[in-house]
Amino acid sequence: MIFSNIVDIIFSFMIFFVIFIIVLEIFCSWVLKGKKNIGEVQLRLFGIFLELDDWAILAISSIFVRYLFLLWSLFSKNVVNSFYLIFFLILSLIFSFSTRSIKNFILEGFSSFALYFALICHQLLYYYTIEVRPLWYVSLGNILLILFLVIYGSFFLLRGVHDVASKAKYVRRKRNEDS
Repeated sequence: MIFSNIVDIIFSFMIFFVIFIIVLEIFCSWVLKGKKNIGEVQLRLFGIFLELDDWAILAISSIFVRYLFLLWSLFSKNVVNSFYLIFFLILSLIFSFSTRSIKNFILEGFSSFALYFALICHQLLYYYTIEVRPLWYVSLGNILLILFLVIYGSFFLLRGVHDVASKAKYVRRKRNEDS
């Protein structure tokens, strides 16, 4: 029973992940379509990811998958169980190990626990609204919690990308030239 539930969670997340990547690829090709010159802003955005080593790519990938898992968890109807916490912790461990930072491990571990318990609160508010009584202030609290989780996850995503990109050769060299 537990194993089949975990397989269902992983399978539905993988479907979401593949659809998201396809939509992202279509969007990026649409934005860059017909542009022979890439603007300076676009070059700076894509330039962050130039010359990253394998560890940096692994770190960015793990933090990005964690963010997508958070978004998927907010809008899927799966029951939040301990697998969510384990998955968040594994992705945090991968990120911390690839950035070689104890500070990141402690911060990401704390963030994983906070995300897990916030997802449980979101699920409790959602099922309270569905099964007990649809009150406007409970629904508003759930919407505000979803908004908070999206902003919280976005912050940790951008902080993780910043941590990795600031250690890259190209970004450090470019930043030193600007000074």
